[in-house]
Amino acid sequence: MNASNKAVISALKEAVDKGEPVALCIIVEKEGSGPRGPGTKMLVFPDGKTIGTIGGGPFERMVIKEAIKALNEGKPKTVKFAFREDNVPLGAYKTRLICGGVLTVFIDVIKPRPRILVLGVGHVGKPLANLAALLGYRIWVIDDNPKHASPEKFPNVEKIIVNEWGKAIDEANIGSGDYVLIVHGEINHDYVALKKALNSQAKYIGVLGSRSKIRTYLQKLQEEGYSLEKLKGRVYAPVGIDIGAKTPEEIAVSVLAEILKIERRASGNHLSIV
Repeated sequence: MNASNKAVISALKEAVDKGEPVALCIIVEKEGSGPRGPGTKMLVFPDGKTIGTIGGGPFERMVIKEAIKALNEGKPKTVKFAFREDNVPLGAYKTRLICGGVLTVFIDVIKPRPRILVLGVGHVGKPLANLAALLGYRIWVIDDNPKHASPEKFPNVEKIIVNEWGKAIDEANIGSGDYVLIVHGEINHDYVALKKALNSQAKYIGVLGSRSKIRTYLQKLQEEGYSLEKLKGRVYAPVGIDIGAKTPEEIAVSVLAEILKIERRASGNHLSIV
């Protein structure tokens, strides 16, 4: 493996470990002359940053553009690039270069499952974290009680953070792709967690609690200058889909059904045709 491809594979592993989406671009076929041969790889991030090179110049810029499109669409694709003006294959992009050949590039979209932060691991937090891990999400458990958050109770989660409540949440470093589930249960703890999540870039913030509890939170947020209008589509409180859930395990199913619905952009309607 050459140095460039080695750097690509190393960066790919790091991105996957961090949960970052990336596009892996690989030259899979070469007809005639071209800047690089089959097997050459380049990694493209959503912001256009790249690791490795598959030829440089206008050709590479075109591949980067297609890779970003693929990331936005969430689908892999195969694209042909022509290095000649005549006899251009159907659907191939003209690079305006005159090497004479045609390169086929496979763009693989690699989107690791998002991270779910379970803030508080009481009666609901435990089945919620374990079921989410079973579904393949990257789970971080955050709590202020080491007796509640232990490796023995959560053998399948990626990380457990135990610290003073506010510090534990800060240590999780909430990111833009994260789903945050606030399920501690203690009123002040949950409100602290809600404000920290709101001040982060979290895409989804779910808060467990009664409608009365949530109304109290919303009133306090409004009094502190938060725009309730801006919470729509980001804060889900009370969290979950109405399936008549009563037990902690049923509530966990309700919450994760909501996350799956949002992640997959699904309707949430019944599938039955009867």
